[in-house]
Amino acid sequence: MPEMNYPYSDDNMRFDEDSNQYVLTEKALMSRGIDLRSRLTDTTTLAPESVIESILWMGSDMIYQFIHEHNDDNAFQDELIARYPAFRSIIYNAMLNQVLYILNDGNLDFSLIEEERNKPINKASVRILNTIPKGLRHPITYVGAWRRWRW
Repeated sequence: MPEMNYPYSDDNMRFDEDSNQYVLTEKALMSRGIDLRSRLTDTTTLAPESVIESILWMGSDMIYQFIHEHNDDNAFQDELIARYPAFRSIIYNAMLNQVLYILNDGNLDFSLIEEERNKPINKASVRILNTIPKGLRHPITYVGAWRRWRW
């Protein structure tokens, strides 16, 4: 198997260099049986691509924002996610759960009910983000100081 250079994009997730974050693809949703394009085509939505892209970005932004709330060194957190293979897998699964949550319950950041606004992140996504990758001592949500190393 060839060695991967991180960060990298594939059919299920792409790395956006401008935002320095991963974003799911429509195919990732399809892998879980979610055909969002068909759902949107059945409605009056004129541009399903735009709606799908917005939902995928929303899931990514919400997960990265949650992670950033747990450490002051966000640039290093982002670097770990971008370059460490186990964190790539963790972020993929966390974002996928978050997008499914958004599709089922909406973006609770916009809820009129304060109690709902306090729970915008899916519990399954939080559990995934709190996973300690093999070979490391801390999850990506670690609140302490990261020991830095060179790639």
